[in-house]
Parts: sequence; C-alpha cells; structure tokens
Amino acid sequence: MNFRYERKQLADDLVMFEAHGIPTAEEWSDCLAGVHEWLTEAERRGQRLRVLVDSSGMPGVRVHTRRIFVEWRTRHLALIANSVAAAAYVVDGPLMRSVLTAVFWLAPPVVPVEIVSSRRAALLWLGAEPGRLTEERPVQLSP
Repeated sequence: MNFRYERKQLADDLVMFEAHGIPTAEEWSDCLAGVHEWLTEAERRGQRLRVLVDSSGMPGVRVHTRRIFVEWRTRHLALIANSVAAAAYVVDGPLMRSVLTAVFWLAPPVVPVEIVSSRRAALLWLGAEPGRLTEERPVQLSP
C-alpha cells in the first residue's frame, strides 16, 4: 500500500490530517515536514488549531516511523504548544492505540489530547459538529 497524507481545513481553527498506508522513513519525514510547515504558519498568525489526526488508514507503524515521530514531537513541543489548542487522534485497533500511547509516554503531550476510535468521536471531543466533515475544504500536502 502506498503512503499518502492529506490535510483538510474543516473550519478556520479546525484541521483534519489523514494518513493512509505504511510510510518509508523518507515519506514519513516529508509528511512531518509538511505538518511543521502548517503549524509554523498557524503560529506565525497567532492561531491555535483544533487538530483531528486520523491514522485509521495506517494498518501499522514501523519502528523507524515511531522513532522519527517521537524525535519530531520532542524537537517541536514549543511549536505544538503555540499552534495547537487540542488534538484528537483517531486510531482503530489496540496495536495503533498502544503505539500512540508509547509515543506520548516518550514525548508527553503539551496540549489536551484524546485517543478515539472514530472521526465522529474526535469531532465531538474537539467541540465541532460531526456534520462539518461534509463541508471540508481540502488542502493537499503531498504530491
């Protein structure tokens, strides 16, 4: 399965980030560079975003991918704190939930986070109307 990711603007302060497939180290690094870019832009504007991260399209995560994510989060905790108001992570299955829990143990969250099993639950936790998904404005991040 080829890796792809996409950011969708659901409201002025609400962003959904989706990932599908199993990335190589290079693909994951490129993905995180894109995330860094839009979080930096939000910080520059003085905006704090509600973020929905949907990794339900990722059937698994390689060890190197976890390591890259932990290192990235550790380096960018201040950026995350300045540009993210809250983040909801959609995961399906106990394996991905345990991976995310381990990442948060190694690089603790600096904003409120919730791990849920559906986009609807994520949107509700973020204080958004679940119907807003149908009104999304896509912003492509990957080729």
